[in-house]
Amino acid sequence: HGGLVHLVANMGALWLIGRAVERNHGTLVTFIIYMVSALGANILSVMMQPGYILVGASGAIFGLVGVCLADIVLNWRLLFVVFRQRSDHSWTVAFCSIIWILFDLAFNSILGWTPFIDNFAHLGGMLYGFLMGCTVLQRLPLKFFGKTSGTFYRARIRLLRLFSATAVLGMLLCSSFLLMRSDGATSPCWNCRYISCAPFPFWTEQKWWHCDGCDSVTAQTITDDSNTFFQQIDLSCPQGNVELIDVRAKQISDKPQLAKELPKLCRKHCFAMD
Repeated sequence: HGGLVHLVANMGALWLIGRAVERNHGTLVTFIIYMVSALGANILSVMMQPGYILVGASGAIFGLVGVCLADIVLNWRLLFVVFRQRSDHSWTVAFCSIIWILFDLAFNSILGWTPFIDNFAHLGGMLYGFLMGCTVLQRLPLKFFGKTSGTFYRARIRLLRLFSATAVLGMLLCSSFLLMRSDGATSPCWNCRYISCAPFPFWTEQKWWHCDGCDSVTAQTITDDSNTFFQQIDLSCPQGNVELIDVRAKQISDKPQLAKELPKLCRKHCFAMD
C-alpha cells in the first residue's frame, strides 16, 4: 500500500463491504469475485498506464462495490417491498437510494481525477465486480415474498447472466492479449489518460498537476565539439515517439539544467497537435 492511511482506508472498506457481501453470498462466491476483480482491474491499469506503479487492493474492493450494484439489479423487484408494505412513500425511498448510489459513484470518479489515485483500477474493478455479480449471485426467491416471476422476467435474467459471463471472459482475454502485445512503455489509448487524471486548474496554464507524463521524460543530447552548449536533443515523448528539438537558443551546457527544461519542451513539442 501507499502508506498507513491507504492501508487503513482499504481495510476499513474491506471490512464493511466485504463482510456484508460474504455474509449474504458466501465465502467462495466473495473470494472468486474479489480475485477476478483484482486481476481484471490490475491488467486494465497496467495496460492503460504503463510505467506507473499500482499499489493497494482498491480494484478488488471496488469489485465488491460492483457486487452490491449487481445485487440491486438482480433483486430490484424485491428491494423496496418492505417499504411498500409499510407506507405509500416507496418510490420516494427508491429515488433517494438511486440518487445516493449515483452520487457515491460520481464522487469516487471525480476523486480519481486527482494524482496518485487510479481510476482505471477503481472503475475497472467495479465493472468486473458488477458483471461477476450478475453472473454468479443467487437471486432472492420471489415466491418467498408472495411474488411471481413470468417467463419474460426469467428469460431476461438468464440473458443478463449470459451477457455478463461473456463480457467478463472477453474483457480478460482481450486486455491480457493487448498487454502481452504492448511494449511496456506506450498506452493503446493515450488520450484515455484523462479518465484517471485531469489537469487542474483547467482554466490557467499554471497547473497544480499535469497528466501528460512529461515530468518523467528522458532525452539524448547532441553536442558539437566546437561549442560548449547542447545543440539538439532527441526527446522521448510519453506517447512513444521521439522528437528532434533544437535547443541552441537556450544555451544549456549541463545536464541538470537540461533536465529541468525537459517537461516544458515535452509539453511544447510532444503535444503540439493534441
